[in-house]
Amino acid sequence: MEKEEMIKGFIEFLRNYADSKGNKVYISKINDLLTVTPKKSLDIDWSHLNAFNPPLAQELIENPEEVLLAAEDAIRTILLEDFDEEMALHARFYSLPQTLLVKELGAEHINRLIQVEGIITRISEVKPFVQKAVFVCKDCGNEMIRLQKPYSSMVKPPRCENCGSRNLDINVEKSSFINLQTFRLQDRPESLKGGQMPRFVDAILLDDLVDIALPGDRVIITGILRIIMESKEKRP
Repeated sequence: MEKEEMIKGFIEFLRNYADSKGNKVYISKINDLLTVTPKKSLDIDWSHLNAFNPPLAQELIENPEEVLLAAEDAIRTILLEDFDEEMALHARFYSLPQTLLVKELGAEHINRLIQVEGIITRISEVKPFVQKAVFVCKDCGNEMIRLQKPYSSMVKPPRCENCGSRNLDINVEKSSFINLQTFRLQDRPESLKGGQMPRFVDAILLDDLVDIALPGDRVIITGILRIIMESKEKRP
């Protein structure tokens, strides 16, 4: 599915999906986010999307990274055209068709949007994550932008794109940062059979999702399952 088709599909869904009384569910939610309970995220029920546009709902599960970007582009368009607000909101989906146990995660779930239940066994401190890194050449002053991913090593230009110098440094003031936190989700004891060892998966929380849970909390989480190579490189 092409990106423009996905954006159009989300705009139609968010503008027109209504409850049994005819109330526009997501237009109302967006209005509340702007006026009543300011948040950075719009929570979207996947089952609503599936009822309105099944192909788009399935595409979200199979190709979540691109589809989530399209959803956020659609939200940005609605904010600008319907509310005269130039801002961005995260699209957060819940109520997926299947809830997995940690021990059920397998290769078939990699790079898909999944919903998992378990118990949080540990959680990190909140740290800054450089979302957009601006590198500056110390020799000629040229600036280069690299967008970063929280699950990958930092992407750096090998040399200046203007003069070829390797004398580069990150400009913290011009770079943009968001909060990042990691936690470990483990199988609940009652989901294990006698003698079975619990499995775990590490998860990343970004921006407004940090500090929403504590060790010992039993949760259902939605996210993209990824394979992350261990790296000793530290991030700023």
